[in-house]
Amino acid sequence: MSTKPTINSKIRLATHNDVPSIINIMREVYIEHGLVFEVSQEIPDILDFEEKYNQKSAAFFVLLVQEEIIGTVGVKIIKSSEAEIVRLYLKRNFRGLGLGYQLLKTAVDWAQLQGKTHIELWSFTQFTQGHRLYNQFGFTQLDTRQMNDVNQTQMYGFAFSI
Repeated sequence: MSTKPTINSKIRLATHNDVPSIINIMREVYIEHGLVFEVSQEIPDILDFEEKYNQKSAAFFVLLVQEEIIGTVGVKIIKSSEAEIVRLYLKRNFRGLGLGYQLLKTAVDWAQLQGKTHIELWSFTQFTQGHRLYNQFGFTQLDTRQMNDVNQTQMYGFAFSI
């Protein structure tokens, strides 16, 4: 019987100083999945970090292992009862260890503290490991949408009620 190794990690609110590390993780994941990473097109919210993630209408968290940022997640209020989880990324070597679940739970907990009862997220169809995580957490997979981005990707929608 194999057990998952114990990883000493912590999650904290991200700051503007974390933006270069956040971008690097996203770039790694895009490249891993054969996607072109066009910074200005893919992540305008990260480039305007302090305005977009002000902890009133949105928050952004980073996951650290030995003070290195290895994962990210954001959450935005989109309606009076709804929030959207965005930018859930985890470096490849840290997947399958429960760390993605911790990030997802952090975002859901933040939304719940803001009084939100419904959460949605969108994920590139290539991110199958993430889709398993969302389903295990209790999200329901919804429809797909076609993106008009440099990759012409499709995304799956997921929904969760608190």
